[in-house]
Amino acid sequence: MALHNFLGKTTLVDFWASWCTSCRIKHPELIKLKNKFDNKNFDIVSVSIDNNTKSWLQAIKKDTLNWTNLIDIDKKVNDELGIQAIPFNYLIDENGIVLGVNLSIVEIERLISEKVSR
Repeated sequence: MALHNFLGKTTLVDFWASWCTSCRIKHPELIKLKNKFDNKNFDIVSVSIDNNTKSWLQAIKKDTLNWTNLIDIDKKVNDELGIQAIPFNYLIDENGIVLGVNLSIVEIERLISEKVSR
């Protein structure tokens, strides 16, 4: 799946793994964010660096992640982007421009709120 598939919406690309406790702790906050801005042209794409598909799928189900979920088993994307620790994210606008890197939930919410109020 390529980035151009998500153009047209402000998209949070969130890198995580099923074994990453701090990643999983953020999931309820991401769900709230998705629900708050769902009608505001916002989406989330999660990219897992799990090497166990079963654990990844179980975590998606348990955490009720109802957006696009991808797995990067060989960590190609992770390595290409130079991500050294997870959780990690990129906030990308509808034109593919990076609005922020490794933002907190508060920062993401502020940036999305600013965009939708224009």
